[in-house]
Amino acid sequence: MKLMEDLVRFYEYFGLRIQPGDHPDHLCAELEFMHYMAFKEAAALAHADPVADVRRAQRDFLDRHLCRWLPRIRSRLQSARDLPSFYLFAAELAEDFCRRDIAWLKAAWGKPSPPGAGETGLTSDFTSSITVTRPKHEGDQASTG
Repeated sequence: MKLMEDLVRFYEYFGLRIQPGDHPDHLCAELEFMHYMAFKEAAALAHADPVADVRRAQRDFLDRHLCRWLPRIRSRLQSARDLPSFYLFAAELAEDFCRRDIAWLKAAWGKPSPPGAGETGLTSDFTSSITVTRPKHEGDQASTG
């Protein structure tokens, strides 16, 4: 049950709630949370706001959850028979992306915090060279920023 509690705490800390009937440990819920965190990071960068807390949360979430069990999912899919290759490809892609993301976050922000340990200080100076832009869609309002 500790796993579920940790997941719910991550979600609630950033203002998200699990709907009745949803499972906080479902792959889709965890990937959607990381998607949400990426947009929070992009918004902070766009407004020159601090991103340390968001990046630490991403690092800790990947370390405690996705990077621990995505390899097991991939392994099970590799041994499954009569399964379309798409599922194994998707699992390999997700595992590789999460592995690369956490490596970048660890290099930039240090080792993950143990559960319940609170925030850790920065371990290195880091300047992002990534520019995040959102494509304009018809009907979007013009930015005044």
